Amino acid sequence: MLWAMSSSPRSERRLRADRARQAADVIRQQVVRRAFPNGVLPDERFLAAEFSVSRNSIREALELLREEGLIDRVPGVGTVVVADKVEHGLNQLMGLAET
Repeated sequence: MLWAMSSSPRSERRLRADRARQAADVIRQQVVRRAFPNGVLPDERFLAAEFSVSRNSIREALELLREEGLIDRVPGVGTVVVADKVEHGLNQLMGLAET
């Protein structure tokens, strides 16, 4: 019954993906609130410690945000904010000029 005690690689990947999405959600909110005044995010080690996750989870989170067009990963510089997102409620219809 040793197999019942260990978790499968598939469930560990799913858990890492869940943690990555959670970290991405928090970092996304921070980007929207302009929590990084110089536009440069902390390094992977700091973020991993901050979220109590592995660096691989942070890399996945940052990749999600890069795919959204919020950040870019620049060698020698780090992870930088490349686009400001406009925060608005979904309960009202607004055009581009109003936002």
